[in-house]
Amino acid sequence: MRLLKASLSALALSLSAGPAFVGPAHATTAQQETEVLLEGTFEGREGKRGGGTARIVREDGKLYLDFENFRTSRGPQLEIWITDRTVRSNADVQAAGYTDLGDLASHRKGSQRYELPSNFDLNSAASVVIWCEPFAILFASADLS
Repeated sequence: MRLLKASLSALALSLSAGPAFVGPAHATTAQQETEVLLEGTFEGREGKRGGGTARIVREDGKLYLDFENFRTSRGPQLEIWITDRTVRSNADVQAAGYTDLGDLASHRKGSQRYELPSNFDLNSAASVVIWCEPFAILFASADLS
């Protein structure tokens, strides 16, 4: 009975956690068609390093944010945000509306995939941002087009 309660509690937490790291971005198979909707290249900001590609893709009816050849400077509590305006500075981030996708899985992991919320509005996606929450510093951003 305890095991069942613990399992149900863990399931409830995972369902309420929202968008999360899904795993490495995968090449498509013959059964899965991936449509690239928006794309941009990461650049380091505010004295930090950044590189790689960000893509918002549709696959099997779901939206994902994929990173390829991604890297950024190491920092505490790095988060991924998709902002509603172009971001190039700390002030830009603080003035923008955003969708918080949670913690960055790795600052050096070349390929990463994050599932976007089912109600995500593509019209509000201007930049992908790597943000250090404790110090309110922009590490990297990619303008989407």
